[in-house]
Amino acid sequence: MSLTLTDYSVLSRNSFRLNHDIGKPSDILLRKDLSFDLPKNFVKGVKRARPILQFLIRSRSDNSRLVVLVNDNPALDQAGHVRNVGKIALDREFDKHPVRSHYVTIDGKWFSPNSSNKIVFAINANSGDLIDIDEVVLFYQLEA
Repeated sequence: MSLTLTDYSVLSRNSFRLNHDIGKPSDILLRKDLSFDLPKNFVKGVKRARPILQFLIRSRSDNSRLVVLVNDNPALDQAGHVRNVGKIALDREFDKHPVRSHYVTIDGKWFSPNSSNKIVFAINANSGDLIDIDEVVLFYQLEA
């Protein structure tokens, strides 16, 4: 068994808002892309070394649906909802609530070591959802 070390990357230190007012065109997807590089000694997808995405979230409306994708582009169906495109790390609804921390473990095989990667936060079009995201951090393992 090889020795690994934990490292992390701060993907966003600043708060961003995903907001879609009802009445706007339903073919508009509200999203925030966070691009970053991973080192070449990044450990891909083993049970003991799954990357962890951590962020602060505040849903300002009830039943706000947040979708988080890894190295994939979201697409909309005819109703304006984010459809399943494959590399979805998170797809859940959040109730109106004070700021809270959320953690998601992700399949390490979805990442590309020694190259550019992206995490995409998205909400449904024409939903009235309002979500604030802050302090996005990715924790991962490196071969020592």
